[in-house]
Amino acid sequence: MPSTLTVMGVHGLGDHRLSPWAKEWETALRGVLGPQGADGLEFVPFTYDDIFESVSISPTESLSALWKLGRSGIGSLRAPRRMGQRGLGDSVMHWLKWYAGYVVAWGEKDDFKKAAREKFLKAVDAARPDVILAHSLGSLISYEAIAGMGTAKNVGLRDHLRNTTFVTLGSQIGNPFVAGNLPTGRVAPVDAKFWYHLYNSEDDVFTSEIRLPGTQNFEQIDTYFDIEGMADHDATEY
Repeated sequence: MPSTLTVMGVHGLGDHRLSPWAKEWETALRGVLGPQGADGLEFVPFTYDDIFESVSISPTESLSALWKLGRSGIGSLRAPRRMGQRGLGDSVMHWLKWYAGYVVAWGEKDDFKKAAREKFLKAVDAARPDVILAHSLGSLISYEAIAGMGTAKNVGLRDHLRNTTFVTLGSQIGNPFVAGNLPTGRVAPVDAKFWYHLYNSEDDVFTSEIRLPGTQNFEQIDTYFDIEGMADHDATEY
């Protein structure tokens, strides 16, 4: 293990602006690495909530995305049991935007997709992480950005990504609706040092297995867990 291990964390669905997600991820990583490995850990959180905040998503668009995702794969995107202190109506609208609406934005809002991709690549270029750890929607944003680097003008960034380990967890990349919105219309290998896809069969937030036979730098790892409550989608459990 290098003396310093730089890990970039990319969060998934939901409003993370007031969430302690970055600290929780870092704590989980330090626990996995142990005392010796944790000493050299540098955790770099990446968020795109600031871009999405100004995106206009109607309830109709959100429900349409849910229908498309559900039709193309097993799973659901349920509202969390606790929706905060706001009224029920406001809570439902907040959930529709920050959960279901995020799916709409990535799949059908080109301006959001472009802005998120550019911000992600700029952050990677600045941090030069050894590992990119991407959860849920964050895996879609990072996968699309990395997969599109083949013709990038930033040769230094492209070469760095070729030596970066890419880890996706709780990811919807393999969902047919999602794959159909990728530039190639299908899931293809990425030009990274290695791509690990963590898959939990109990995770029902439209996640999917990925099979890339013959790809030397790809492996799907079954990471089964079944926690109390719904979804089984928690990043720190992965």
